[in-house]
Amino acid sequence: MILAQDEPPATSPFVGQSFQPAPGSNISSPPSYAVHDFPAVLGDPVVPAGKAPTFPTADITFTSPSQSLYPSEASSSSSYYHTADPSPSPQPPLPSAFGRRPRLDLSYEDFQPIFLVARGKTLDKGFPPAPPPTTAHVHPFTSHNIDESDWLSFLNEIEFSATLTPKDMARSHLPIVCMIPVVRPLASFGVQKYMKSRKWHKVAKVVDTWNHHFFELRRLRVVLLRGRTPLSGPMHTPSPIESTSSKTTLPARYIEEASAHWNDEEFRLLVIPIPA
Repeated sequence: MILAQDEPPATSPFVGQSFQPAPGSNISSPPSYAVHDFPAVLGDPVVPAGKAPTFPTADITFTSPSQSLYPSEASSSSSYYHTADPSPSPQPPLPSAFGRRPRLDLSYEDFQPIFLVARGKTLDKGFPPAPPPTTAHVHPFTSHNIDESDWLSFLNEIEFSATLTPKDMARSHLPIVCMIPVVRPLASFGVQKYMKSRKWHKVAKVVDTWNHHFFELRRLRVVLLRGRTPLSGPMHTPSPIESTSSKTTLPARYIEEASAHWNDEEFRLLVIPIPA
């Protein structure tokens, strides 16, 4: 399955304007994104009577805040994530999105995979604060109960998890024996660059946590990729939705087809549907 190229762009669920396919594809680049571009979420399409989707009937409960390593949007701050205090502290609360059940009056229909490209070569630069561009007339986030605050909270956690902590910075300045003074800052810069390049492990954990507790319950999955290589997963493990479906191989096929032309090292968030 290849991303559509010639269909007219559609309005996003968050913005009263069109989003074009993101860079990295064989079509034009999307516009620049800014946080202030977001107005209120558009109305969701309502499912005709008698055609509401089915979801697992078991209630979603969390026995301990330790089930999430990430704070809610309200508590997110650089000081929260980057405390230098080694003493143990209470676990942060779960993101508020995790406590919201999927709406039953939405279509949750399949869609063409969509993606968002990172703002830099390392993940600490984050992703544009915008939904992935689409050519569909109704954005998949609209029909899958993904609100603006949900997506922005997810992107914020990704950026924080990829940023160097004070402990990381201290390690990068360990004594370096050298007779040439200029080499020391260059060496520290190199260490920091290496540390940033390894932060994708933490970002993948954020993606997996959000998939399990939020996205997959809404019949979609977010995959972190670098070029054509999936970094989050594992993709062979079925989600709660897929466990009752025989189409468990489709997500891997979506990834393979959507990333077929990505011959680069760009980080992307690929959003794919989970078939009913």
